[in-house]
Amino acid sequence: MKCTVCGSEFSPNADSCPNCGTRVIEMSGMHGKHTEFGSNPDAIDLTYDGKKHMQKSHTVRNVILTLVIILALLAGAAGFVYYQNFGLKTYEIDDFSIKLPVSMELDDDSLSIEKFDFGDAFQTQGKSYKNYTSAFSYISIDFSSSLSESDTQAITDSVFLAMLDQSISQNKTNDYKKYSLDDNVLVCSVKNKDGELMYDRMVCEKRGSKYYVFIFECRDKHKELFED
Repeated sequence: MKCTVCGSEFSPNADSCPNCGTRVIEMSGMHGKHTEFGSNPDAIDLTYDGKKHMQKSHTVRNVILTLVIILALLAGAAGFVYYQNFGLKTYEIDDFSIKLPVSMELDDDSLSIEKFDFGDAFQTQGKSYKNYTSAFSYISIDFSSSLSESDTQAITDSVFLAMLDQSISQNKTNDYKKYSLDDNVLVCSVKNKDGELMYDRMVCEKRGSKYYVFIFECRDKHKELFED
């Protein structure tokens, strides 16, 4: 006869299981309940499949380890993307030190100069940098050969930026929208050469007869990520 609790064999004439101590009259309907042992403190659960339990534990550990590795890879990728786009690096531009995202690379297409048409009367130069999410440009305009010293003194950086605001707004095809113009800082949206609406933050700094305009730019739909 086999005990339905621990699985050990015993005599049909026995009143209880010699292994676990469970009485025969208590065994009915208890098959498979391996935690319901009788009075024998040294009983061994012979129905316990240790190999199967070890395989199950090993499977659980593998699943947990796989999930941990996946989460670590996702966290690493997210951290790398964040660092590339929001981690800062210092760029030296003329006598300015500008902090920009690490992933910015020099761009041959001058995003800054194409926004403005200064003609041939002024000496202008500029550069552009960009990554996957944003762009930075600067342009310098030298008025020394076109305006007198008194005129350049009268045109402050805030006045110059107000002039740029008027110049850009006169173009009816660029969907220009001014968010704010505060002293030497202009925040606006304007279409780029590809017809995509961009969010721009322009800052003007005057150095003698030179006016520097620094432009940080991203897609208008992403402005909440960068406006701070």
